[in-house]
Amino acid sequence: MEASKKLIEEINKRKEEVARDGYHQTVLSIMYEYWQRKDVNMNYDEITTWYKEEYGSLAQFLVLIGKYNQQVTNGGHLQYYFNRYSGTEDDETRVDLNLHKQLVVLMNKSELKDEISQKVFKILEELYITLDTEQYIEEEIYEDGEFEIEEVENENYLEVENTNILSKLDDEYYKICDVFMIQLEQYAKDKITGINNEN
Repeated sequence: MEASKKLIEEINKRKEEVARDGYHQTVLSIMYEYWQRKDVNMNYDEITTWYKEEYGSLAQFLVLIGKYNQQVTNGGHLQYYFNRYSGTEDDETRVDLNLHKQLVVLMNKSELKDEISQKVFKILEELYITLDTEQYIEEEIYEDGEFEIEEVENENYLEVENTNILSKLDDEYYKICDVFMIQLEQYAKDKITGINNEN
């Protein structure tokens, strides 16, 4: 995965921003600024696809991993899922995590193979979401001196069931995220300032 010429050209126009915020954040800002324009009406899935088409796979990867980090460090993997940064799904009873799966593929394609990055990759690979998809449940009701089984609405319908797994992944990521972000910034800098770039 190399930086496209278009990404390099755009970054080179933003030297002050890079000096202030770093390469990784500047890549995130390029997409975010476009996304916030009044004439742009895209969801996160659509905007990251557009970004890849405009600026290449590296740009998309840096955005996906950057948003993952922001969401998880702010509110855990649950927030990452509920805010739809892991992907969108038309059917609310299904969990596809399409963008997260794309992130896993891109992370694997990257040259980030050091020990910390491999730990992050393992966390990314292990993420999954299971929902309670039972809209109605049977409940024992005591009425007129007798117990009866009655079907009632499930108050946990579409709630995430595997929160214990997500909490474990949160804890694992929090231990290494600061070091990983430093390494990711260096990776972004090396790719954008390197000489072997794709067209």
